[in-house]
Amino acid sequence: MKQSAFVLLLLTGDAAQKYILITEQKSWTEAQRYCRENHTDLASVRNQTENQEILQNNLILVQENKSWGEALSYCRQHYVDLVSVPTEQVQNWVKRRAQSASTAHVWLGLRYSCDLHFWSWVSGEEGRYQNWAPGRETGECGHTGAVESGAGQQWVSLPETEKLNFICSKHGIKDICDSGYGKKLLVRMELTDTALLNMRDPAVRRAVFQKIEVKLKEQGMPEFKLRWRRQPNGEIFYQKKEDEEKKEGCKKPEV
Repeated sequence: MKQSAFVLLLLTGDAAQKYILITEQKSWTEAQRYCRENHTDLASVRNQTENQEILQNNLILVQENKSWGEALSYCRQHYVDLVSVPTEQVQNWVKRRAQSASTAHVWLGLRYSCDLHFWSWVSGEEGRYQNWAPGRETGECGHTGAVESGAGQQWVSLPETEKLNFICSKHGIKDICDSGYGKKLLVRMELTDTALLNMRDPAVRRAVFQKIEVKLKEQGMPEFKLRWRRQPNGEIFYQKKEDEEKKEGCKKPEV
């Protein structure tokens, strides 16, 4: 019995390219030969180059010393906003930019609400990710968030009147994430010899996921996310129906 599924891969790459995951174990030379004989070529993944392009095109370090409010106005006038950091992925980009700052801290689009008593991003982005330095998350009126330009490059709470460098975003953070770093690739996967497996069992699906993750990491793709894509009927896998008559070379009887 054969069962098929769809796997959605979030990988760094060109969305116009078509990627096919081959789960057979091969050496690099064997893999290249297989790809060239059956497809086009072994995939090239330019993570570092593409990551740098995102930095150059979307995050701008302004090496002028301004208060938090002045920095916010400057970013909104010349770009889009003072940068928000809702995910670790964006934090990594911000860290690279902050390394070139001329001040010990760099303003982020993070502010504390005295009325609601919580921190929020000026862009309205939601994110559970936090990177506060120990003891530096001071929830006080008139305090805003900055990132260290050196050391651990964690977040700190500072009076909004301090004069610091700051980072502007040229696009909304969601647009930045969608535009280059995370490309969605839909891959159809066929499993064979699964007669003894219940593919509706979550434990079995997790085991299959783990196998795929190992294969992708072995192929040099450490940054990706996987999820199953459900079909309209709610199922993930479906049993493939073999055309036995065609397989055996028989003609359909005339009616």
